[in-house]
Amino acid sequence: MQFAVYGLLLGCALLLATVGFSMIRRIEGFLNIAHGQMLAVGAYSCYVFNSILGWHIILSAFAAVLVTSVIGYLVAHVVFFPLKGKPPLLIAIAS
Repeated sequence: MQFAVYGLLLGCALLLATVGFSMIRRIEGFLNIAHGQMLAVGAYSCYVFNSILGWHIILSAFAAVLVTSVIGYLVAHVVFFPLKGKPPLLIAIAS
């Protein structure tokens, strides 16, 4: 039973990442391979808030979402928006 629950949880996390990849590809027109890095930033942020700072897991998750959103917004404005209209390979390398 434990393996079934673990598999379901891991599958949900991978599904969420896949939906994010698909949405970014449709909206931006290129495959942003840095999407996985944003998932890692969110996971490590939640770990820091929960394990190191001792916050409750729910509060840590919300704080991690905020941190990751701010970092994603900054990366989009600093890296990707100035590259609009450039060749897709250049954008892929930048991501």
